[in-house]
Amino acid sequence: MDLFKFIVSKLSDSDRLCTLIFGEMAIKEYVFYSVKDDEVVGYEDFGSFQTKFIANHATVFMLQKKSTKPYNHAFTKHSTHHAFLKDCKAWLDNLQSNSKIRTPPCVDGWRMSIWSLEALSTDLFDNYAINYLLTSRLNQDCLENMFSIIRGKGVQRDNPNVVDFKGSFLQTVIDHLFVTSDRKNCEDDVDHFLISLATMRKHTDTSSH
Repeated sequence: MDLFKFIVSKLSDSDRLCTLIFGEMAIKEYVFYSVKDDEVVGYEDFGSFQTKFIANHATVFMLQKKSTKPYNHAFTKHSTHHAFLKDCKAWLDNLQSNSKIRTPPCVDGWRMSIWSLEALSTDLFDNYAINYLLTSRLNQDCLENMFSIIRGKGVQRDNPNVVDFKGSFLQTVIDHLFVTSDRKNCEDDVDHFLISLATMRKHTDTSSH
């Protein structure tokens, strides 16, 4: 964490803007005693405390830096996207559902996504001197790609246990093994790691002197 803070302190205000992405992956319930760490592994672990419940999901948080390449059709302050989003909201308001109980959750999700995008773009354009916004940087593809790689470690494991998940997660991050499957349903991203194993070693050597 100290290394992360050090690297971020060297970035400009613009480069510090990023997207906080989080998601869950189902894992197999499994408890075992780790001789190396002298602890029982497999219960819900929130970092500062554990619960008495066996973990069946892994939650991962990822920071994705904003892109520096203005591709075609980027969302800008005066682009046609604003009119399109306005039409989408009007269409959603007039959408008729066969359900007499409530509006389908997906419709509420669309509305929330549109409102969030409008609020985020207004804040970035007015307060951070950002000229464009790439909406593809706001999805979870980068995180889903990591989950795909973790499931494919060693053998195809759609439901790894806690030990398998932790080991595959660390190996993926340290080795940068981000080669995704040809049958994935998420696009590859062009990100790079903010912290690498070489950077950690260099920082450790410098700190020890």
